Amino acid sequence: NEASLALQGMQCDTGLVVDSGEGLTRVTPVVQSYIIPHATASLRLAGGDLTDYLQRLLRERGYALDESTAERDISREIKESLCYVDCDGAPVEDACFELGDGHTVILGDQRTRCSEILFRPWEVGQEVSIQDLVLKSVVSCDMDTRQALAGVVLLVGGNTLLEGFATRLTTELQTLDPTLAWSVHATDGRENAAWYGGSLLGCSEVSWVDQ
Repeated sequence: NEASLALQGMQCDTGLVVDSGEGLTRVTPVVQSYIIPHATASLRLAGGDLTDYLQRLLRERGYALDESTAERDISREIKESLCYVDCDGAPVEDACFELGDGHTVILGDQRTRCSEILFRPWEVGQEVSIQDLVLKSVVSCDMDTRQALAGVVLLVGGNTLLEGFATRLTTELQTLDPTLAWSVHATDGRENAAWYGGSLLGCSEVSWVDQ
């Protein structure tokens, strides 16, 4: 399973894998390399929704972006290069994105409002936030495993590459349940975490056979 393989990349067999990609955010608890199926949870709020919301914000700002694939790709590029997760409420500096035709798109607080829907989803008509999903998964597991899971919350998937993601999620989780010692890990190359973990596992098996 991809969640178990992702944890292998950290040389862990127990942890909570938060995988947020283009179309889905999934939380998978793994205990001693075994997935806990009844505590796995998912949310149809992910990178694609952030792109769509940014398009909406840009249209409200006066930019004529339609629903075409090309325009959506531009919004995704803007999101990936200029947007980030607000961690401390600091003022947002304007930033510019130059289009292929030479025109410039200027972003203000849209840079953080875009990702805010992960943590405050009612902006797009949803009720469950990513921190709610994580806590729900943890408390659905046996009491004696909860701290071990909270202590290794591993981010994977391209959507988690947004700057500030791990810090903000940690803050939200600590606020939701301060009785657990939360530790959110954002490793390099986490968009390919399962592949990396699988390669490490393969290498260890080859070494064992050679011996």
